[in-house]
Amino acid sequence: MEFFYVVKATQKSGKEDAVIWFTAKSEARANLQLDVELEDAGIETGRGKDYAKPVRTDFPVYNDLPQESTVDYTWCKRYELQDDGRTWLPKAGAESTGAMDNTAAPETSVNVETTVESIPLENRAPAVRFAVHLTSDKYQSHITKEQQLAASEMSLDEGNTYLHNLLLAKNGIPEVAELSLNAEWKLIQAIKQVFVPDETHEADVIAAFMADWARADAGDRNQLVEEWRSGKLTLLKSESTSNSDVTTDQVLEPDNGIQIDENDDETTRYPVVRMPFRKQLLAQFTANELRHHLTREEYEAISALTTPASSWRTWPSNAGRDFSARM
Repeated sequence: MEFFYVVKATQKSGKEDAVIWFTAKSEARANLQLDVELEDAGIETGRGKDYAKPVRTDFPVYNDLPQESTVDYTWCKRYELQDDGRTWLPKAGAESTGAMDNTAAPETSVNVETTVESIPLENRAPAVRFAVHLTSDKYQSHITKEQQLAASEMSLDEGNTYLHNLLLAKNGIPEVAELSLNAEWKLIQAIKQVFVPDETHEADVIAAFMADWARADAGDRNQLVEEWRSGKLTLLKSESTSNSDVTTDQVLEPDNGIQIDENDDETTRYPVVRMPFRKQLLAQFTANELRHHLTREEYEAISALTTPASSWRTWPSNAGRDFSARM
């Protein structure tokens, strides 16, 4: 079906009215494509913007239609929308259609080529980026409009709980927002390895993996994926579905990524990033600087702080002052 829209500029903006048309399989898909086209053209619509909301009209039957899928500012100089809000008629005294066509066609055809074939993915919304990452096994810095439309439809599908859980999980992990586009794609590929897309997964468990992955050194991330696939995921799933009163730390302690050996000595270092979140927090609150590793003595002191209330007597006397100073 053909869809023809007029986007009227406000009088205060001093800008020219625009039109755009394209073909789409349904009205829902047309609305998505319209949003994409206007965003690419830098047109913002609605209250307080330079343009009013787009209005669909009847499809005009003339031989000088603008280029398909291109915002055009010359159409409204030659044609006028009638009072019914649907019909287009030529303006009295308008220039010949042939002359207008000859000057407008070359410029608009170039715009279509660059816009359609090269859309930076980095500038898209997180839901679109995540949808593209999920459906692509190869890293893409640019996508086509068709890919963007498909990704937008995917993000609007309420039945796609897998994608929605990823988006929900990332909202609680600020480090994810700081990733580069390439690192973000690698994160999604890692998630697909750990959390099978065809299965149901808890957003909290996905968030725990996201946090582990984003905070780990780049060289440790493959090992982290293997650890999750080999047991940590099963453990967290069991904990999330349990109705017992056992705390998260108690469940995770036997397999929290920290391997304690009786032969460890003062030279042994334990990576903070692989500790449960509470211990990661305490590792920073009990130090004067950011810590990436702990000695065995430091780790045992942190572990003591996560036991029942009576053990909080071991909290260092200067911890509160250190924390207050940093605030």
